[in-house]
Amino acid sequence: QQASVVFGWRSWPELYARFAVEQAAPTRAGVLRFRGSELADVRLTPLLLERLVEQPEPAYELALIEALPRTGGDWGEAFVSLIQSEEDPSLRAVLVASMRWAPDAPAFAGIRAGLGDPDGDVRGEAARAVGWHEHGAALADELVGTLSDDHPYARAMAARSLGYKRAHTAFDALLPLLRDSDAEVRLQALRALGRIDPEALAARPELATLAEDPDERISSAVERLR
Repeated sequence: QQASVVFGWRSWPELYARFAVEQAAPTRAGVLRFRGSELADVRLTPLLLERLVEQPEPAYELALIEALPRTGGDWGEAFVSLIQSEEDPSLRAVLVASMRWAPDAPAFAGIRAGLGDPDGDVRGEAARAVGWHEHGAALADELVGTLSDDHPYARAMAARSLGYKRAHTAFDALLPLLRDSDAEVRLQALRALGRIDPEALAARPELATLAEDPDERISSAVERLR
């Protein structure tokens, strides 16, 4: 990393001089973001990583984490290391969520680290990333374990991703979530089962109860299945 930064300063001094001090701007929601198509430049990856590991204010860390995948460079392995060392769970969650854009090896390592994280929101983001990753289906069997997570967001995102990947081996494991105490979990499980095997789902006795679910999204989804 240090050698890459030195090489960058020597090779593209004007580019590095600009982005060494480039400031992120607040969005309408007040979140700092780096803007501009110029960020889509692999030459910037080492420099932005250097700024990130210098541990700026959390808001700037988030901005840099969001910007790095847009460079198109080799940032995945660095994010895996940061997932394992970052103390702030909100930052770990963003790092794990970014794994959806990483190549397979670092993506799978980062997602696995996220699935084992002590924070439920981080586990949820890891489960969600599986569904978005091009080859996330390779982690489907591991994701089944998250269906019994004690955090509802993690359970919901695990169900969602298994549905996105049409993981047929997860059908039976998803069924208990139709009776989950959390409405979002029930909804995501219902949608996932519908994607995996709509005919088998339509025959399930749980649908009678779900048709009367107090969450209108769930009862409406059942009506569409019938």
